[in-house]
Amino acid sequence: MRTRIFRLAWILPVVLIAPAAFAGEVGFVEDFALARDRSAALRQLIPGTEDYYFYRALHALQTEQYDQAVALTKPWLERFGQTPRLTEIQIRHTLLTYDRDP
Repeated sequence: MRTRIFRLAWILPVVLIAPAAFAGEVGFVEDFALARDRSAALRQLIPGTEDYYFYRALHALQTEQYDQAVALTKPWLERFGQTPRLTEIQIRHTLLTYDRDP
C-alpha cells in the first residue's frame, strides 16, 4: 500500500505538468490571426520567404486589395514555383473576385 502511494506521488506531478510542457511558444499563425493590427504582425516576416508572400497576399485578400494580392503572386511563383500555398491564394482570389470576373 505504501509503495503504491509513493508511486502515485511521483506520477501525479508529471501528469499535471506534462500538458504545459507541450504547449510551446505561440507561433506566427496565432500572432497573425489574433493581431488587432495585422500589418504590424506582417513586419515580423522576412521579405522573400514563402511565409512573407503567403501572409501578405492573405492579408491583401482579407482587406479587399485584390490587385496587391495578384502582384505578390508573380515574384512568389518565380521564386518558389507553384506551391500548394500559392494555389490556395489563387483559388481564394478567384472565389473572392468571381462577381467581378466570372
